[in-house]
Amino acid sequence: RVSGVGVKMSKRKCQLARLPGLEPTEVQLETKYQKMVTVQFQNLPDEIILKVMSNLTVEELIQWGQVSKRIRNISHDISLWQEVDICEKKVSTDFVKMILSNECEYLSLSFCKLVGNLILKETSNLKGLDLSYCLASNDIGEKLLASCNSLETLILSEFALTQNLVNSVCENSEQLKHL
Repeated sequence: RVSGVGVKMSKRKCQLARLPGLEPTEVQLETKYQKMVTVQFQNLPDEIILKVMSNLTVEELIQWGQVSKRIRNISHDISLWQEVDICEKKVSTDFVKMILSNECEYLSLSFCKLVGNLILKETSNLKGLDLSYCLASNDIGEKLLASCNSLETLILSEFALTQNLVNSVCENSEQLKHL
């Protein structure tokens, strides 16, 4: 009985499709849809792609950066890296360096493990840094904090403190409002 209903519905759809007033509309919709499908993401202007990328997470942004050289260049736009929040990840110091070189202002590495050797030649633009529960060598933490001359907020919950790290905080604390 159910299949019989399906047959009747199919016949009715066929009958409606043959009506002169409906046929061109269906064809036009199909043509418009096909045109929309043929627009490729790569053909969009950089500004539109950048706007789309502004809604991505850090992980998604990294993945998109592997699509092509053009998309990778767009993914390094400083507007995408102003606020970076990475949580519970293993993070390369090279990636941290890239984030800082893209003029990041607020960086959260809470519950992350930093690996590698951090070499920073320039001071960062960081205004906020969260290293709560972050695992990193003393050297990485000291170098990271030594590069921060504009910090307003610093969160170090359960972060291993050394004398050099405390000295870096004291030397660069003119702007510091929240510790």
